[in-house]
Amino acid sequence: MATFFYQLKGFGLSVLVGLAGGWLYDLYQVSFRLLRLRTRVALALGDTLFWLCLTVLACFLFFAGNTGGVRFYTFLGMLTGFFFYCRFLRRPTVAAATCAGSAFQRFWQRFLRFLSPTARFCRHWARLLRRWPSRRRCNHEE
Repeated sequence: MATFFYQLKGFGLSVLVGLAGGWLYDLYQVSFRLLRLRTRVALALGDTLFWLCLTVLACFLFFAGNTGGVRFYTFLGMLTGFFFYCRFLRRPTVAAATCAGSAFQRFWQRFLRFLSPTARFCRHWARLLRRWPSRRRCNHEE
């Protein structure tokens, strides 16, 4: 028979799994919205990646916290954590993730816009250097 504190620790970890599940789901939604991925293949890959990440996290926490035991209070804790996340943390998380994602997109676009002329410049000089003779021909008058 497990002690009360052992079960309380398992409940707390399952609440964390619920919070993490809500957080991962919102990040998944925001990233797909920002990247404008709407194909079936992208959705299938995204869903698979989301569930794999959540499963690995849940298994790690359950094995670390209560040696892999899954009881009724474990599911209750996950639901509690998810509903707490949805009620109090969803809006600020989505707003922050959207802001950070769009800032990263703008940075990446400006970086590529800067990199394009730089790459053209390097290609141009590489072509010129390739044509340059490897040995200079000098006419020494002796």
